[in-house]
Amino acid sequence: MADGSFIVSLDFELHWGVRDVVSLSQKKDHFLRARDSIPEMLRAFEAHEVHATWATVGFLFARDKRHLVDHLPELRPKYTQRRFDPYSFLDEVGEDERSDPFHYASSLLRAIAAVPGQEIASHTFSHYYCLEDGQTAETFEADLKAAAAIAGEFGNVTEALVFPRGQYNPAYHAILEKVGVRAYRTPPMFYPYRARRADQENLAHRALRLLDSYLPLGGAHGDDPSPDRDGLVQLRAGLFLRPYTPSRRHLEPVRMRRIKRAMTDAARRGRDFHLWWHPHNFGTHTSHNLAILNDVLGQYRELRDRYGWPSRNMGEAARAMEGQA
Repeated sequence: MADGSFIVSLDFELHWGVRDVVSLSQKKDHFLRARDSIPEMLRAFEAHEVHATWATVGFLFARDKRHLVDHLPELRPKYTQRRFDPYSFLDEVGEDERSDPFHYASSLLRAIAAVPGQEIASHTFSHYYCLEDGQTAETFEADLKAAAAIAGEFGNVTEALVFPRGQYNPAYHAILEKVGVRAYRTPPMFYPYRARRADQENLAHRALRLLDSYLPLGGAHGDDPSPDRDGLVQLRAGLFLRPYTPSRRHLEPVRMRRIKRAMTDAARRGRDFHLWWHPHNFGTHTSHNLAILNDVLGQYRELRDRYGWPSRNMGEAARAMEGQA
């Protein structure tokens, strides 16, 4: 068993991650503010010496439209529900990051890569849904290969992988090994978080996940992972750092206590605690969300100093476990 660590991962998607549920015309300012918040997050990580994994949708690596089109895989999913298909949306994508900062992010990725301890990883090429009808193992493999190819200047980004919408598909495990994945994030064990198709989601699941952000319904969400027989490391997510909501502002102390107690439990017991969110969550009430982040990272510093609990990105956590297996 590894000595445990504080793991942070971010699902870096911009509009690609919510394209099927959010109209860009109504959210442009939100995504622009989210982009502006990323340098602030990086400053917070650097100040508190926190390492983090930025699991990035492959489309965001493109320098321009031609670069994107040149890296599209020949094999693509044919989702039964057309709204899941990002390829049908490409005609609406602009020419480059300057004209379309909602679907390109190469400048932000270079800024992330310049900060010590920040790992650029994969959130698949196309925000791929591994459990939806109409996709196959072959199209999933083609998607991950495209993600690795377009992100080549940033190293082997597919060494660490985060599944969009938490749709981990155990039937694809052999593909992870084949394309060089070493660590991948899966949902918590508590059943409202379990991987499922969109049409299997319901209000009860969402309500229980929300309550778990305030009360320990799912426990402390600590984790004791180890490499499997193929050498891959499954890292379970802990708590989602929900964005600040004015209507629940009176519950903020409860939420922060929930996060800090879970972190303290993991640090004291030498376990992993994995905090995650989307950068675009900071696109609204940005100053509040950054203050919350700094509070959480300050708690990490106290726990590191008290228990020797390190900060690791996903790749570092996997290597630490491999070294102790």
